Amino acid sequence: GAELISRAEAGIAFEPESADSLHSAVLQLRARSKEERIHMGECGRRFYEQQLAFRHGVDRLEQVFHSATNNRFRTDSVSSVGHESGDDDCFAEDSISSLSK
Repeated sequence: GAELISRAEAGIAFEPESADSLHSAVLQLRARSKEERIHMGECGRRFYEQQLAFRHGVDRLEQVFHSATNNRFRTDSVSSVGHESGDDDCFAEDSISSLSK
């Protein structure tokens, strides 16, 4: 969880079951400008849509099946959620693949 939040630049992670850590995170968020907090929310939404959404998962499975069958059964697929220009300031597109390493 904390690594996803960090990679997505979508908030401030804190230690589970630690009131002090939560308190510190709230103070850090409070110290940020409204624009910075909005930006974190937008980054979180984009990260979800591009890395975690159901359609993205289906596309990844399709790639695995395609690779496993050596293109024998491939049909045109529905494209995954796109990356809009100007959204590059939130996270690296390979954020999820690096989590599994």
